[in-house]
Amino acid sequence: MIQEILKNIDRKRDQEIEKINQEKEQSLLSLKEKAKKQIALKKQEALFALNKEKSRKVSEFLQEKNTEIDFVFQNEKNKIIQEVWDRVEEKINKMPNDSFEKIIDFLIKFIPTNIEGEIKASGRTAKILKGSLKNFEIKDNLKEEGFLVKTKNLDLDFRIKEVLKEMRENLNPKIIKILF
Repeated sequence: MIQEILKNIDRKRDQEIEKINQEKEQSLLSLKEKAKKQIALKKQEALFALNKEKSRKVSEFLQEKNTEIDFVFQNEKNKIIQEVWDRVEEKINKMPNDSFEKIIDFLIKFIPTNIEGEIKASGRTAKILKGSLKNFEIKDNLKEEGFLVKTKNLDLDFRIKEVLKEMRENLNPKIIKILF
């Protein structure tokens, strides 16, 4: 009987040890699963953050490149328009005298009447002005086509280059809208 009691105690002890080992294993498995889930979640969060950062950097890069492209495109548009204005100036300067005279006569209309002063002009322009303006001393000492009016109270610039520059400033926005 004592033997039986001891066997019973050994069996119960073995059962308890087995039960503890099973609980320990289950607990370890549970912890491993929990750790795996947390690691997977952390990986997902890190991947999401990385993708978000990547997207932000790609967006910044694209925006920067688009700005550069816009800048280059704008410069090219400006070059094209400048070339057109340069050709216009060249064509005006090479016009036959009768056509050029019409332009100078048109510009003369912008000089206020009843004033006296001095006009600096190029050779071709000076010849036209000498026949049209009597209240001014006309000097043939300007290197470019057109003329400069100088009086006591007024300075006017009618050089072809400057007249075209003013026209360009006024017309460029309209030209850009039409062409581009």
